[in-house]
Amino acid sequence: MLDLFFIYKSLSCLHCCQYGWKKTANSICVVSPKQRFSHCRITSSTTSSSNTSPDHHEDHPTIPTAKEKTKKLEQFMAPPEDFDSAIEAAYHSAQCAREKGHRMIEIEFPALSGMRLSSADCGAYEVFDANRYHAIQLARMFATSGDQVAICLPDIVEYERVVERNGDEPWISNNIRWSVIQSSYEGNPIASIWIKRKKIEPLQPQDTVCIMIGVSCQELKSVERLCRGDHHSVTFVLLNVELDKLRSDLGLLGFPSKSLQYNFLCQFLSAYYWRSRSFVRFLSQPPFLLKYEGAIFRAYPEPWQVLLQTGDELQSYRRIACLHKRPTGVQFRQMVTQALVVEDAIKEQISKDWSRAKDVWWEQDEKHSISQTWKY
Repeated sequence: MLDLFFIYKSLSCLHCCQYGWKKTANSICVVSPKQRFSHCRITSSTTSSSNTSPDHHEDHPTIPTAKEKTKKLEQFMAPPEDFDSAIEAAYHSAQCAREKGHRMIEIEFPALSGMRLSSADCGAYEVFDANRYHAIQLARMFATSGDQVAICLPDIVEYERVVERNGDEPWISNNIRWSVIQSSYEGNPIASIWIKRKKIEPLQPQDTVCIMIGVSCQELKSVERLCRGDHHSVTFVLLNVELDKLRSDLGLLGFPSKSLQYNFLCQFLSAYYWRSRSFVRFLSQPPFLLKYEGAIFRAYPEPWQVLLQTGDELQSYRRIACLHKRPTGVQFRQMVTQALVVEDAIKEQISKDWSRAKDVWWEQDEKHSISQTWKY
């Protein structure tokens, strides 16, 4: 899958990174030497033999031909086959977004396998622990590139639970640490009468990346205060917090108002997004019950992909659309339905059902948002 990964602008492609080369122009490098575009030219020095690696790298932007454009479309990244691939691709997408100047980034993919998530005995703590593991793996990649990373937990209770179970430094790196979204004190409040409790600050002056996990809708206000603080050099990453579900609670009694989406959440860039959804429809004719599944996938800076599952295998998908703008829920369902290979009468019946559907409020009210970053 990495052979299909593109990195734009000032980043080096992965093939070039292993030799320490840097980009010199705003053009494209592709990882695999066998699939290199004409934009990227590699030459060998006169003193190097044919068996040695090239030692000179130059970029020459050219106008792509129609054939090159078609080839580029065919080489969009495919959905991840495992969690390691997802985390690695998410890291590169986030780095590319940072190079473009984005400092508020969303990364979203299933924390566990679909089979495990649908299991009756899969609890919230299991999902949280899985996301904690993913956060550590992602933080290690940022730390390798020289970043100082803070993994922010939702509250002091989760912080103490993680530290108790895993220790304060469960990895071989001084550039990663546990933290909390808002300032808190460790230990029992009653014990503070005779023991001075340690204060945990969300960020330290040397931090450059903040990865937040396990955030609930009520805690989004704390996330907003943290992001709007005096941390202009910090990149904030929401990892698997399921922003779409959190947005649906905004405006309800006891939850933050919808203005949080219009003034804050709309600024998060979906650098890496992978969500699948299953549909079940009852029909008035055979087969009477129709099940199908679609997915939305995006790896920045590539466009949004709409996929249709084509077989029993979990990763057997067919790309049915590539969009510059994130599709709404209704648009996604309509595109997946139209791509089904079924009789016209069945497809027409399903389409009529979806024709009465409406987009959710945060997809409709574009004029109220201060930014449309979350859609692009």
